Amino acid sequence: MFLTKIDTLGNVVFSRLLGSATNAEAFSLAVDSQDNVIIAGSTTDNLGDNTRISGTDSFVTKFSARGDRIFTYQLDTVAQDKPAAIAIDADDNIILTGFSDGAINAATPSNGGRDVMLLKIDGDSGQRIDEALIGSATTERGEAVAIAEDGNILLASIDNGRAVLRKVDVNDFSNILFEQDLGQINNSGAISGLRVSGSNIFLAGSTSNSGFTGTAASIAKDFAGDTDGFVLKLTDNGSSADADFVSFVGTEAFDKINDIAVGASSVFVVGSTRGALEAGGREGPTDAFITRIDMATGAIEQVQQFGLLLTNNEATGIAFTNTGPSVLDALGLPAGTVDRIETRSVDSQTTAKAGDYFDISIDGGRKRRITLNEGDTFSDIARRINRLSFRGDVSADGSNGKLVIRANGSASVDLIAGEGSSDLLGKLGLKSQRLLGTDALFNLNDDDDQNSSSTESDLGGVFAFKLDGPLGLQDRQTAAFTLTQIQEAINTSQRAFRSLSPSILDTLGDQLGGSASGVVPTRLQSQLANYSAALSRLQSGSGGGGFFI
Repeated sequence: MFLTKIDTLGNVVFSRLLGSATNAEAFSLAVDSQDNVIIAGSTTDNLGDNTRISGTDSFVTKFSARGDRIFTYQLDTVAQDKPAAIAIDADDNIILTGFSDGAINAATPSNGGRDVMLLKIDGDSGQRIDEALIGSATTERGEAVAIAEDGNILLASIDNGRAVLRKVDVNDFSNILFEQDLGQINNSGAISGLRVSGSNIFLAGSTSNSGFTGTAASIAKDFAGDTDGFVLKLTDNGSSADADFVSFVGTEAFDKINDIAVGASSVFVVGSTRGALEAGGREGPTDAFITRIDMATGAIEQVQQFGLLLTNNEATGIAFTNTGPSVLDALGLPAGTVDRIETRSVDSQTTAKAGDYFDISIDGGRKRRITLNEGDTFSDIARRINRLSFRGDVSADGSNGKLVIRANGSASVDLIAGEGSSDLLGKLGLKSQRLLGTDALFNLNDDDDQNSSSTESDLGGVFAFKLDGPLGLQDRQTAAFTLTQIQEAINTSQRAFRSLSPSILDTLGDQLGGSASGVVPTRLQSQLANYSAALSRLQSGSGGGGFFI
C-alpha cells in the first residue's frame, strides 16, 4: 500500500510505503487546510502505539505536505471494524465512518449485528475525541461522510438495505440533529459519495431498485434497467432535508457510479458501464465514463465513455485542480510551491516506527539490541552498530541513503529479527542471517576436504557447483577463493561424468558375473586345451623354412 504525491506534470514528488507486517488496505483519502494528507484503511497488524489486540482494525495515518508521517491512530478493539470514508471538519479534525460488529468500549456498546461507526480524531494529537455506534439488531454500515454548511456532520449509510441520511452534532455524537430515510436501495446497492455545496447536498451511488427516488420531488433522468448509478440532490434546512431531484445514469446493462465532484454549476460523476452511455457505443467488456449533470435541474449535459477492446476499464475517482493550463506547462515546469527539502529519517522513508528493533550477536555472544528512535537516519543506526565492538568485529555505514552492515576479520555476526510487528530488520528489507568476516569466509588453508570430490570411490549422488558465493577478482584473497571454487566445480563435473560412465573393467566384471574366482566352465576348459595344443605344435616345429598348421 503506497501513498504517492504527483505534481501537475505527472512527476512523482514523493512515495511512501503504508504497508504492514501482515495485511493492510486503504479506503479513503482527504487533504486538510494545511495540505496534510490523511489516509483511512484497515489492517490486521499493530500499526498504532499501544495496540495489542489481534483482528481487523481501522486505522488513520496523517502525513505532512512533504511526506513526513505525523501520526497513526488505530481502533484497537476485539470487534471487526472497517472504514469507508473520511472528512475533515473546520478545525482539521478527522471524521471517519464505516462499520463495526462489536463494541468500541464500555461506554459505546454494540447495538447488535453490524453498526454504523462514527469516529472523531484530533488532527494534532491523533487521539480519539468522540465515537458513536448507530444501528439496531440488523445490518447497518456507514458509506459516506461530509461536513455540512453549518459545520455539523452529514452521514450517509445503508441500514438493512435502505439509504439513510443523518446530520450529527460535530461536538456531541450522541445528538442526531435529523435522520431521513431515503428509500430502499437494496443490499446490492452502494453509496459512493456525499458532497456539499452551500445548502445543497449531493448523494451519489448505485441501485437496482427502479423505484428509488430518495423521496425526491422530481425524477430528472429515468431509471434505465438492471443497475444504474444515481445522483440525489437534497436541500439542507438545518434540522431537516428536502429531496429536490434524482437523476439516474445508466443503460439496460450494469452501471455504477464510483465518485462525485461538485463544480460551480455542474456535478461530475465517474464510474463504469457494461452498456452504451453515448452514441459511440461500448469499446470493451466494461468501459469507464464521466458524466456532467446540471446542478440546478439534474439534466445530463455531457457523457464521455472510454474503453479498450477486450479490456475492463473503470473510473474510480475524480478531483478538480485549482489551477488550469498555463505557460508553465509549455515550459515543462510544475505549478505550485517548489519544496526540495525532504526528511530522510527511517520512519518517514519506510514502514518502520520508533520502538522497532533487531538484535546483533558477535561470535555467538550475548545479543545486543538496536532500537529505532524517532527521527533516526541510517547513519544514526550505523553509529549504534559501530559502538558494539571495540575490536571492530562489526561495522556499518549509513551514507547514501542505505544501510550496509559488515563482519570484519575472523568474526561472525548474527542479525536477529525483532518480534512480530516490531521487527526493524524486516522493515528495512533485511532477513535474519549470519555475516562472516573475510578471514572466516575466505579460509584457504583448510585443505582437508579440498579434493574429496575427486576420489574414484565418491560416485553418484547430488552434484552442485556451489558457485553462488561471493566470487570476484577485486583482491588477492577473493581471487584465490574464486579459483578454488571454480576448481571444485570442475572436480564436481568430472565426478558426475564418472558416475554416468562406468569403467571398462567394471563392465567386464559385470559380464563375467562380477567374480574372477570359482570353477571354470567345461566349454572354456576345452577352448583353453585347444589353444595350449596349438602353441605346443608351433614351438616344437623343425628348423626348416616351412611352417606347420
